[in-house]
Amino acid sequence: MRLITTTLLVLCMSVAFSLDSSAEQSTSVRNPISVKAGRLKLGMRRPEVIALLGPATWAKLPKDKGSDPLEPHFSLELKWRSPGCAPVVVVFDAAAKVSGWDEGRLCRKNAEIFNPTDEFACTKKDRASLCGR
Repeated sequence: MRLITTTLLVLCMSVAFSLDSSAEQSTSVRNPISVKAGRLKLGMRRPEVIALLGPATWAKLPKDKGSDPLEPHFSLELKWRSPGCAPVVVVFDAAAKVSGWDEGRLCRKNAEIFNPTDEFACTKKDRASLCGR
């Protein structure tokens, strides 16, 4: 009897938690920048990517330090703001060609928590030309 009661309690708590957190669950959305990012291809060069997606919002360089540094085998990471969703991310290898990307389709309430800080903003002089500005 005690096992049945414990099992029912755990089940009720699981359902309650699931219902309570449903507002925070993420969705996969195809917003305009994500649709464009779906046309990216491995090996594209930065000017081709910028022609497709427009000027980037943030850039991460090899010299950047902090809690989320650029991986050593990448030469550049560009990110585009994607309102309501995680940013679109494109990484370039040492030959300055696209080696991977994220279409920014993770959308949820308060998605701006996924955006980089202003230290990586493309409005900074050392990043503007890399971002297509």
